[in-house]
Amino acid sequence: MQKVLRRSLLARNQSLRKTRRLDKKELKKEEKEFHRDRIMREKALRGYVKAERTARREDWFLGPLAPQRDVGDQKGIYGTMNPMAIRQPKLPERQREKYINFAVGDRVVVVRGRSKGRITDVKTVDAEAMTVGLEGMNTVGGTPQANFVVP
Repeated sequence: MQKVLRRSLLARNQSLRKTRRLDKKELKKEEKEFHRDRIMREKALRGYVKAERTARREDWFLGPLAPQRDVGDQKGIYGTMNPMAIRQPKLPERQREKYINFAVGDRVVVVRGRSKGRITDVKTVDAEAMTVGLEGMNTVGGTPQANFVVP
């Protein structure tokens, strides 16, 4: 009887070790995906900035002969950022905060950046990416995103 109990206990411990190993592997995979998404997003943003600088330099050199860039498929959107490129990637589960201290409609003060000291309302809260959208901040027509730190 003791042999049977010992074998079942060893089998249980072995399965627990296996599930822990698989869970750890899954967590590493999530973190790797997050970092890859963040790097791709930053690369895309650098590409937008580089293209804009090239176009601005070309326009300056050509002066009145510069091409009109806001026509065709760029009409109305030339010079704007793609909302998908601006959106922050989702954080892995274990890096997220348990509780979020912001709700839609809350009044907040910007404490860092170009708009420091400005008071505005929270428009959106994204718990998965740990970001909030602020009304009328760094935007022409879309919803801007701002990272927040939970104290």
